[in-house]
Order: sequence, then C-alpha cells, then structure tokens
Amino acid sequence: FEAELPAMGTALYGFELRLDPKIDLPQFIDGFTVEGIGYSATFDGKTGLLSSLIMDGKERLSAPIQLFVYDDSPDPWGLQETQTGKMGINPRSVALDDCKEGVFRGLDSIAITEDGALCTKVESLFRFETSFFRIAYLFYKTEKRIDIEINTYWNERERMLKLHVPTVDSETLQVLGQVPFGTEVLPKTGQEMPVHRFVAAKEQDLHLRLCSLKNLISFCWTNPFLRWIIRQDFLFPMRSVLL
Repeated sequence: FEAELPAMGTALYGFELRLDPKIDLPQFIDGFTVEGIGYSATFDGKTGLLSSLIMDGKERLSAPIQLFVYDDSPDPWGLQETQTGKMGINPRSVALDDCKEGVFRGLDSIAITEDGALCTKVESLFRFETSFFRIAYLFYKTEKRIDIEINTYWNERERMLKLHVPTVDSETLQVLGQVPFGTEVLPKTGQEMPVHRFVAAKEQDLHLRLCSLKNLISFCWTNPFLRWIIRQDFLFPMRSVLL
C-alpha cells in the first residue's frame, strides 16, 4: 500500500494477519501442461522434466532442460587433456527422487505448489546418490516470461554438476558472457569459457539468461546444448541458478 504521511509528523498503521482457506493444488503423475500468454509448457510426470516449451507456435526445446553429474579431476590445478577443452567426463543425469528418504522425505516428487492469478509454480525434486536438487519453474500469466530456479544440496567429491540447456537453431544462436569491463560474444567451439555472473543467449526471437550468485562461472556450448558448471567438488558453497 502507499502510506499517507502528514507533514512534519508521523502516522501509525496496524496490520492484521488473515489466513485464507487452504486451496488444494492439483497433483499429476502422467504429465501436465501449463499455458500462458503466447506459450505452452508440458512436463513429463515420470521424469519431472520440462519436455516441451512452445512459444508463438514454435517448439523451443530440442531436449529437456536437465542436470548432469560429471567426473572431475582430483587435481584441479594440473589440468589434464579432458579439462583443456570442455571440463568433466562421464556425464550421468540426475533422477526424479521418490522422496522416501533424505532431505525431500514426505514431499511430492513433482507438484504444482502455487497457482494464482499472476503465476503458476511447478517444482520437481531430484537426487543423485547422496546429493539432492530442486528445480522450480515459475510461469507468469500476464507476460511471456518463465523463470527457473535451481537449488542444490551437494555432497559429491571430485565431481561437478552441469546444467544442460538445449538450443534449437545453432545458426542463429549468439552467446554473450560478462567479462571484465563489459560483455563479449563467446565462441561456439566447445571450449570451456570462464565468465562473470551470467551467460546470455539469443536464438531467433528467444532470449535466455543464466545467472549465478557466484562471481565466476564456466560454460561451454556443444551442439545442441549450453553446458554450464554450477557446482564443483564438495568444497564449493551452495549456489542458486536463475534462468
């Protein structure tokens, strides 16, 4: 609200907490579609992944947006052959957690946790051995925009976590990264590239921005995926990712 304050005086306002009746949000097993202005997003109920994103009548995902765990070198200072190009080997995808034990015990593996006049939120919970991951998708109903937030509970050693974001048109794809004193167009050669805070991609009329709470991140592009390191070894602190 906007307060009305008297000149050379004070105004006192009181607040009362009022809880509305609980609304039962829909749960789904086989799949679910969220629709908004100019877009339609479909989830796979068995994998918990966003399997299709149609914007302005065009499919924007050539594959699901997904997290992968890679093996890393035990000696990060002595770069080996597998690290001089793109970092990490032996990728394994994280799986939808059954939520029978661990930090997500008792929760729904995939659920709509918010559905109102402004937005719809879908949350998927994943696990890899002793590490846990939450991916939340926020779909706005009044504008053509989707936010994706990733939280990690990371317990891996000599491994790294990469986010794979698929692209559709590699010819029109342009990747920008924040570097000291500005931004720079990044090469699409598969080479690992360090950037500061964010990577932005433009593909035809679709704009994508990957942001990190950490100052320095790393990514590479290998057709058709932008592969972005978001966790590395167990010593690195937790970070959230926003698309």
